[in-house]
Amino acid sequence: MKKKISSLLIIMTLLIIPLVNHKMITLGHTSEDSVRVGLKAYYEQVPTIHIKNETIVVGYELEDLWQDEMVLESSTGFEFYPANEAYFISNEFVTKYNDAKEITEKLSYEGIEAFAGSVSLGMWKVYIPLDGFKEEDYSDVLNRIDGKYGVTYHQGSDNKYRVRMNASEYSIIFENSFDHPQFITTDASEGINVLDLGTRQYRGKIEIGRYGKEGITAINILPIEEYLYGVVPGEIIPSWPMESLKAQAVAARTYAMYYKDVAPKYGNEPYTLCDTTNSQVYYGYSSENENTNKAIDRTKGEMVYYNHSIIPTYFFSTSGGHTENSENVWSATVPYLTGVPDIYELEPERRPWVKVHTSESIEEALNRYNVNIGTVLDIEVDGMSNAGRVMTLNIIGSEGDYAINKETIRVWLGLNSRKFKLVKENTPEHTIVNVQNSHNKDLKLADDLYVINGNGEVNKVMDAEEQFIILSGTNIDNYPTLQSDNGEFIFVGQGWGHGVGLSQSGAKGMALHGYTYKEILEYYYTGTQVK
Repeated sequence: MKKKISSLLIIMTLLIIPLVNHKMITLGHTSEDSVRVGLKAYYEQVPTIHIKNETIVVGYELEDLWQDEMVLESSTGFEFYPANEAYFISNEFVTKYNDAKEITEKLSYEGIEAFAGSVSLGMWKVYIPLDGFKEEDYSDVLNRIDGKYGVTYHQGSDNKYRVRMNASEYSIIFENSFDHPQFITTDASEGINVLDLGTRQYRGKIEIGRYGKEGITAINILPIEEYLYGVVPGEIIPSWPMESLKAQAVAARTYAMYYKDVAPKYGNEPYTLCDTTNSQVYYGYSSENENTNKAIDRTKGEMVYYNHSIIPTYFFSTSGGHTENSENVWSATVPYLTGVPDIYELEPERRPWVKVHTSESIEEALNRYNVNIGTVLDIEVDGMSNAGRVMTLNIIGSEGDYAINKETIRVWLGLNSRKFKLVKENTPEHTIVNVQNSHNKDLKLADDLYVINGNGEVNKVMDAEEQFIILSGTNIDNYPTLQSDNGEFIFVGQGWGHGVGLSQSGAKGMALHGYTYKEILEYYYTGTQVK
């Protein structure tokens, strides 16, 4: 029988931390359900990008329909880098690569290096790089070639869009000023066409450009469901229960579509999402897992809605007993991001942690953010949320005080979460805890409490090496047993992440207790519906 989250649950436990081809390929795939993912982790503003496949297909996406231009082959793959030199560029264009290539070959017989260049679908020009000539010779070179083979030229400088591609026996210029070409491959891995960029591999299409900058950037364009194949296994452990994987799949899909369509983060960039935690971790085909792919397929198209609109489905690793209200982490109060008890989190995800800071390390942390208050003399906790997270830390220094609030605490001090207790030199040696049972609620010294472990052994609570925890029906509390020496500030905490929305560890625990993915999501996102 499925258990419910309610009623008082009292458990006290002792925890010790221990070449070129003209074959055409028609895809006929529209871009409506696709995402543009900036590959920031390895392929943003870099000097070169190497597609290692031996065959790629060049095409353009025009009016939301991808249309192929030609097939390219190369035994050494395809290397892209900025074409940042000046060129003589033909004023006329031809409709086929071979026609442009024929002109470049004629020029080469005269000792002039030239390349075919793709401008848009069925539009090819001739590009003559000027870096092999002295500037005072430009006019003579232009007079020499202008009008030859029916082509006239103008001089063009670096437009910060143009890219050059080198293959085994040829090079091509991609203008990129009008339309950016995209690349797919006919090379298959286990029946799936996968583009190999070396460090990572990707489904779908790759677009490579400069987008007004010096370096080149790769963007992965692919259907949302295939994008999720490379997201979910990077955000959750694929061996976890299927219902928790499905919950993560729906949350990841909703989050991506919200920031793609409702509240775009990258208005000044050529992509709508990226592959880092600024959007969601995305490793591409390289990380796909059978279990998470099944979870995505079984929830295809489903998202989380509040009042018939999709929401930003924030998620994090572990709450440490209770999720948090949005206003206690950021600023706005959001009804579907309200903290809830999170008591199904399991080991090792809910295992408490310890972080030791010195006065010097606190000073260094503040200095990184241009805050200088001299020598750190003391730290005081000022306010806790109902869920047990520290709201403000007052740092007392020899040259003034400084208050760190909300998530700044976690980020600046490198803490796993804000659900912690602070131990310092003047912390009382005796810990007083709330002890509850079905009849009463008392305050007792932890020194007077005992626990029975799974082997039936009785241990005194204060014999715990670092801390012990108490699990109730609404939260998990930790009580440090450490003492501070030499002015150290010891942060003894629980949880991992900001604490807002879906607890991944909690979803795992709920799934093991029989909850479905819809029940899990609708629990953590208050008042929502999965459909």
